[in-house]
Amino acid sequence: MLKNISETAAIPRALTRFIILVASLESTTLSVAIPILNLNMLNLEKQH
Repeated sequence: MLKNISETAAIPRALTRFIILVASLESTTLSVAIPILNLNMLNLEKQH
């Protein structure tokens, strides 16, 4: 019985860890992508 409880308790913990990982990856992607997008916008404006 105790074994089942600890197993079900591990599932939300693993989910939380996964969500945190995804969120940190997304924020890293955004912090890289936004400056690149800004540079592209500046280049487009210079061409016109």
